[in-house]
Amino acid sequence: MQLLSIIIVGVVLGVASCDIDCFNKETIKCRPDWGKDARTSILEYCRTHVPFVKCIRDSCAKCKVGFLPEAERWWAAIKDACTDGTALNKNLDSNIDCITSATADADCLTDSDQDLKDVPDDQAMCKEFDSLRDCLYQRIESACSRNVADDFLTIYGAMVDYQLKICDEVILKQK
Repeated sequence: MQLLSIIIVGVVLGVASCDIDCFNKETIKCRPDWGKDARTSILEYCRTHVPFVKCIRDSCAKCKVGFLPEAERWWAAIKDACTDGTALNKNLDSNIDCITSATADADCLTDSDQDLKDVPDDQAMCKEFDSLRDCLYQRIESACSRNVADDFLTIYGAMVDYQLKICDEVILKQK
């Protein structure tokens, strides 16, 4: 789950480069305190991610940005994962050690520095999200099971869809 949190920091940093004044102002308050999150249980994960994703979703709604539907789907996935007793919550909680182990040393970012040396960091990260999602899925599927990977993808896939929409609507248009 630590890698998921690290990638989400990239989401916040990517959003910070947007040219959408309202959204930038609103999301400043969304930045979570990752340092206190031990990422050893679904409870610890949810402690920081529920308010973070809710803040992102609320900022999207307030500022009427084009990626609100993706933020809503991400919020719905987080709520499901973090609601005690749901199937997704139970599955993630019982498999958190396997997920953490499978993603902790995952080398999923491509070695494309040469291809992307003239591309701004945000645009380069936009090109990584699909392959990163697929790589993490495969790592978890191999180490845990397909069902566990599908559960992980419920949250991670929704976050990637949100970020890719920001890439399409904002970051990649800044060329």
